[in-house]
Order: sequence, then structure tokens, then C-alpha cells
Amino acid sequence: MVILRTFNILTIMLLLICRKTGKIGGVVCLLAYLLHSTAVLAQTQLSILVTSNLQGKFSLDIDNQDNADPLLVLGQNIVYERSNNDIDMYLDLGNALYPGVLSKYSSGSIMVDFLDYFSCAAILVSSKDLQVGTQNLLFMEKNKKVHFLSTNIIQDGKPLFTSWFAADVAGTRIAFVGVSSPKVRFDVAEKDLYNYNLLDAKEALVPQLTEIRAAGIRHIVLLSGQTLQDTAQLLESYPEIRVALCGGDYTDQFLGGKASRVDLGDGRSIVMAADNVDYYRLELTLDDVLKVNAFEPRQAQPIATINHDYQEFKNRLTLWKEKFSEEEGGLVAKLSDMEYGVNDLSFGQLLRDRFNCELGIVEQNTINQVSVKEAIRRADFLSMVNRDYNIFLISLTGDEIRKVYTRSEGLVIAGIETRKDIEIQGSAVVENRRYHVAASQLAMQKIQRLLGREIDYSNTWMTVTDLLVDDMKTRKVILRSDYDYLDRRFRTTVDAYLSNFIDASSVKKGDTIDTPSGQPSGSYNKWGLENTIDLTIYNKYHRFVLTPYMFYSRQDDNYLNNILRGTFLYDYSLSETFRPYNKLRYDTVVEEVDGLHPSFLRETMGISAIYKHVHGKLGLGFEQQVQDPSEAAMYGVEFIVGARIPFLSHFTYFFDLDTFTGILDEDGGPWQTRSEINNGISARLNSYMSLSFRHKYFFFNEGVTGESYQNSQFITSLDFNSDWKFW
Repeated sequence: MVILRTFNILTIMLLLICRKTGKIGGVVCLLAYLLHSTAVLAQTQLSILVTSNLQGKFSLDIDNQDNADPLLVLGQNIVYERSNNDIDMYLDLGNALYPGVLSKYSSGSIMVDFLDYFSCAAILVSSKDLQVGTQNLLFMEKNKKVHFLSTNIIQDGKPLFTSWFAADVAGTRIAFVGVSSPKVRFDVAEKDLYNYNLLDAKEALVPQLTEIRAAGIRHIVLLSGQTLQDTAQLLESYPEIRVALCGGDYTDQFLGGKASRVDLGDGRSIVMAADNVDYYRLELTLDDVLKVNAFEPRQAQPIATINHDYQEFKNRLTLWKEKFSEEEGGLVAKLSDMEYGVNDLSFGQLLRDRFNCELGIVEQNTINQVSVKEAIRRADFLSMVNRDYNIFLISLTGDEIRKVYTRSEGLVIAGIETRKDIEIQGSAVVENRRYHVAASQLAMQKIQRLLGREIDYSNTWMTVTDLLVDDMKTRKVILRSDYDYLDRRFRTTVDAYLSNFIDASSVKKGDTIDTPSGQPSGSYNKWGLENTIDLTIYNKYHRFVLTPYMFYSRQDDNYLNNILRGTFLYDYSLSETFRPYNKLRYDTVVEEVDGLHPSFLRETMGISAIYKHVHGKLGLGFEQQVQDPSEAAMYGVEFIVGARIPFLSHFTYFFDLDTFTGILDEDGGPWQTRSEINNGISARLNSYMSLSFRHKYFFFNEGVTGESYQNSQFITSLDFNSDWKFW
């Protein structure tokens, strides 16, 4: 708007004076006129109507929509401002298209119609806008007058949307350039197919500002989805940007409070739109520089209008509402009169159920917290789902889960219990164990940022809405109040520990030479292996472990170790620390000893305890030699302690003690003790291989004679460690 009314009267008076005063008077009049023109230019003003975060929130009702539909009421106010207050331009600062139900249903089309009918010059592309689909936005921009602004959303190194546009105001061109926020997320399938990326805002502005300078434009307004701090840094880097408008993803938050305007020391300004304001009037003065006069919040009120564009848009909106009612009013599921709560956590449990995962993870506000009863219609899902992305299946180690959980702000995780430790299905999370996770796209991308790495994933090609609709039609898992059955699902793990060593010596010497001290007197071949495989079937309450074990070594034709063992263990999760257990162990030999297969059996029952890296068992039972020869049972006490303590980054100290002490028969007799101690240090070479330095000690006290047998061994071995998990 150019302020001319006051000066028009002055111009007429000066021309009349010129006619009566002759030449001198004419010169005076001419000078006065020139001064008048300069004064007019100096007071050129620009009035801009600004909206932000409209989110396509049309009402679904047709009756009384002129007064009840918030966006129709906003349209009435835009018409009024244009006709009565000389609005020069209308700009939207982003998040206009999503997640309103009708806009979501139309893939953003009805909201773009709103912007087009009410002559919005440009919209800043923001994170929620992209949820209607990047390809949809590109198609709509080609067929509408409204510009979709973003310099930093790129494809193959070039801006995907319009990066800037110029507007003429009283003969002066002003450039409007947009930068989207770092909150922008692309649909994974679209991103991979079309090579979309988000460029750093400061870097993205360089070529655009160069273009603007080349076009001879001196006045620049920035539409920013960045934080106030980041926007201020952009203005510091580019002093030619005189005014910045912040909105969309980042609004009026400033130092823990709220602000609508910040003026920099050099006279430039940043204005910020709030979520609870319907629209703003931005008043700019265009002189040698662009200055902000005012940024006034306005609340929209119903204003009767017969404006042609308004009536046309209302008719179009009515058609969309009728179509929505016809197509989306269909019944999906009948419910009882009871109210059922639906929220992010219950959706996470649905992910665990549907994809048989241990954890379900979604970003907060993926599901709007609502209560449903009696009937679910298709339209309900449009208002229920806030962030409608695909679901992905990923695998995380226990260590990664700990990192994500401790920094999980903004994430909702279903399947984790926190007592003394982080637990999944009643067991403490194991650092190197892999866990199966179902996550929404935004949750998966946040996990990647927390871990600082890309994660291999499997795309289910089901969106949040797809999964909800299918569940409501069938099992209605999301409406359950108890998800304990998920923790009763059995999982299977297989852990293999394979240790091998070889020692080959070739000695050549003369017949009369003495063997040097400390050296073998003859050639020999020594080799051995110690292998353990744990097959575990478990859920939150029960655990079954079958463990075959073999320790066998020999030198030339003589065996040194000759053990073949099988152990079956069952324990019940009574509490987070204590578990009753029943264990059956059978020991025999790999190779016959003098044509015999001596074997013994041990069965015990007792209580086991687990605390961090240490576990122990205390039980009662019997041990009996059952073959070659068969002997009387020995009844006694079993005591087992084990520890795995990691230190530094690649080392683990391990310790195992297994002792059984008892009497030889029920009537009493001498005591007998059998003990095995295994301890050492393991150095991890990679995820599968490690180098171990171990000491094994075996002690047996034969109670009848009081004599004992002891064996101490130091072993250096290369170990293969691997684990598999079956869901």
C-alpha cells in the first residue's frame, strides 16, 4: 500500500500556484513536486497477511459451515482484509496441508485449493506438508499459482521446489526465499527412488542469493522453518536478508518462553508466528532498506461475504465433504459400549503382536490419544493417525537398545521393563545379543541418528493406517488392556563357543646329543578342542536350556582330556533376581577308556540368582556313576557361581565354579567332593573371533580312601563365538 491520499491534494494546489506565478513559481512548483515524489517513495509500505500451521483442519460438517468451519472463517477474514485494509500479499509459513482429516483424505488437494483461491503467493514447505507425498506436492505446484518454497530440499543437487520468487511493490522488486526446517523427513521409498535430500540451509542459500543479486534485487525476505538461533545465524551470514519470517516447524519459542519479534542491532528483524493465532498482519516500510513496522496477531471472526472466489471455494469444499462422508463413513468394526483407549503405546504393542517382535517403537504423537466405542468408521482413522509412515523391521543389539532407551525422549517403546536393569521378556538385555524390533519410519530414523549409523531394515510396505484398519477388522489387538501374552511367546537362541588348539613339534637330533634344557626330547602332535553349544527356549516366565559340551585333547595316540557332557536346565522366573531351577547333567567320554564308557548322572533342584554380571545356583540332589561301573548314588549340595565381566573395550574376564559335595549313600557315609574351576581372560578380535588365556582346575576327593585327584591346565586358544536367534 502506498500512502498517497494526503499528497494528492497538495499536488493539485501546487499546480494551481504554478499557473499564477509564472516561471519562478513554476520552478518552485517543480521542486516541490519532486520533493513530494521523494517523500512518497520514502513512505512506501507493504502489508502482508501471514498464516502458519493451518494443518488443513477443515470441519467435516456442511451445516452452518460459514460460521463453524475454522478455515472458511479464515477465508472470510482474508477477503475482508484484502478489500478493506489494502493487503498486498498473503504468505503461509508452512504445515498447512497435514494432518487435517479432509486435507489428508484429499492428499492435500483441498488445502492447496484454499491457498490458491485466496491468492496465497507462497507456502514454505515444512515437515508435515511432506506427509501428503512429495510427488503430490510437485504435481499440485505445477497446476496452481501458489509457490511451494524451499531452497534446501534437493534432488540430484538441485532444489526440488521453487527456491525463491520476486514481487513488485510500487515499482520495487522484493525477493522471497524459503528454507525448510531440519525436521523434514522423506518417505523412505520416495527418497531412495528419487534421491531426495535435505541440504544445510546456509549452504543452500548461496546459489539462490547469487541469482537474486544477478537479477538486480536488493530487498530480500526469508521464510524460515529453522529455529530462531539458526535463523539469526543465517541473517548474520547474509546481511542482504533484511527480514525473516519464522513459522511452520519452529514458531514463537525463545529461551524457554515466547516471542513474536526479535530486532537485530543493525535494524533487521525476525518475526515469529505462534500456533494459537489465526493470522498476522505484517507491516513493512520500503525505503533504502526494508524495515518491519508491526507484526500484529489477529483472531478470525465470521464475516458475511458474497466474494466470488470465496463462494466458489466453499462449493468445492462442500463437494469434498460430501465425497468424504460417502466414502469414509463406511463401518470398519463394531465395538461394545465400553470405551477403549488408543495411543502410541498400544500401537507399539500392536507392532509387537503383528510382526512377532520383542520391541515396538514409534515416535511420540504418531497416534492421537483417543477413546473409541460402539463403532469404528474409516473416517476415524484419518483423525486417529497423526504421522502416517511405513512400518520397518530392524535388528538392534542389546548395547544399542540401552543407548536408545537412555536417550529415548520423543520415542515410545513397547516391550521394555525397567527394574534393576533394562529387561526384555523378563531377562536382562544382553549387550551382544540381537533383538527384533518393529518401528515406524520416523522412529527408525531417530534411532539411526542416536546410534550415528545406518541400520539395515526390511520395509513391510504397510503404513500406520493400513495396520490399524486391518487390526480393527480382525483381531482388535490395539484395543486390549493386557499385553502380557506377548511376553509369554517363546523365543529360541543358539549360542556356539568353539575353541581349538594345535601344537605340532618336529624334533631331529643325533644319537649321542643331550636334549637341551626345556626342550622336548622327541617329535609329537598335540591338538584339542573345547566346544559348547547352548540351545535356549525361553519366554518371560520359563527358560529351557540344552547344552552339549565336549572337551577333548590328545597327544599322538594318548588322550589328555576326554569329556562329553549334556546338560538340561529349566528355571522359572520367580522374581527379577531369584529363579527356582531343575538341572540334569550327564557326563561320559568321547573315546572309550580300556573298552569302557564310564558315565555319571547328576540331578539337582534349587534356587538360582542373577545380579548384573554374576549368577549363582544353590541346589540339592544326587550324583551317581551309572555305567562302567555302576555305583551307589551320592546325595549332596550343588554350588555354582559364574561371572562375565567386560573391561576396557575388547576384553572379558570370566570365572566359573561348579562344586558338588555329598555323602555316598542315604544311610550316611564318607563325604565326597567334585569341583571344576575355569577362569581366564578373553580378548575379542572381531565379532566372531577371540583369543583366550584360560586356567582350568579339576579337583576330586574320593571319600572312601580320602585320596584326591587334581588337574591344573593352562590353555591358550583361538575361539569362535556366534549366536543365532529364532522368533
